[in-house]
Amino acid sequence: GLSEKSINEIMWAYDQQATSLFIQEKFLESFKLYEQALSILPVHFGCLCNYSMRLAKYGESKEDIPSLQKALNYHEKSIQVQTKSIIALTNYAHTLYHLGKISKDISYFSKSVEFYESLLKLESDNIKILQGYAGVLFEWACLDNKKELFEKVLLIYQQVLNIHPNDITTLVNYANTLSIIIQIEHSFLDKNNVCFDYYEKALTLDPENSFTLESYSTALLNIKDYEKHEELSQKAENILKKLEVTEPNKTYNLGCHYSRTNQPKLAEKLLLNAEKHYALPKNAFKHLLEDIRLPS
Repeated sequence: GLSEKSINEIMWAYDQQATSLFIQEKFLESFKLYEQALSILPVHFGCLCNYSMRLAKYGESKEDIPSLQKALNYHEKSIQVQTKSIIALTNYAHTLYHLGKISKDISYFSKSVEFYESLLKLESDNIKILQGYAGVLFEWACLDNKKELFEKVLLIYQQVLNIHPNDITTLVNYANTLSIIIQIEHSFLDKNNVCFDYYEKALTLDPENSFTLESYSTALLNIKDYEKHEELSQKAENILKKLEVTEPNKTYNLGCHYSRTNQPKLAEKLLLNAEKHYALPKNAFKHLLEDIRLPS
């Protein structure tokens, strides 16, 4: 029979070809090759890990629950081969998160959280694990609208910022989470100012970052009667005009701003532009649903 080294070389050759097919978006052909490889050596960690990751990536992009469940099955097999592999455990937790997000089934979030907490016992300062953990809790909190969960998310993001104080994504995610807590509490403007400080710091680091600009404008638009505060209204307009330059099709928030500042013609033009380019968000601002000046 073949030596262990020869079999390993064959497995990696299969993996290389399957990866190439996946990149070309020949997904079924790629998956078939992985199946063939694993029929030769079912416990090859590299092929198990890469196959499960590609199944998960495919399932995430297509929002295909059976593919994600199949990915879980192969994640489990890879964990059986290497029980303390950070990569395999993180992939498993991440796929559970996506299953929860797509299916709206809290049990997936709960199981994902368990895995992330186990991972943090192995590597407490791992940024990717902390961010993944916060992401699961955030989606769970959004589904349940639980202030306590959002507050837990803040603590995790603060841990990340203690390690990397200038991480833009974490600064913005911290601000986004704080913005939601403020809405739940119906807090006054002073607490919003703390939230704005995080967005401002992120913009100082990268003034044209579209994620920051869009998130900041959304936080402003979520403030009740913000259009009655001239300073806030002007701040929102300035941010949204910057966003329009970097993301010309993401005009939904700017359209909302014009709607709330009683400029219906500009609002209609920008909202229709966002609709034309499939740039409308899943959760619209509630006030627009009752705005008779805008097209239904």
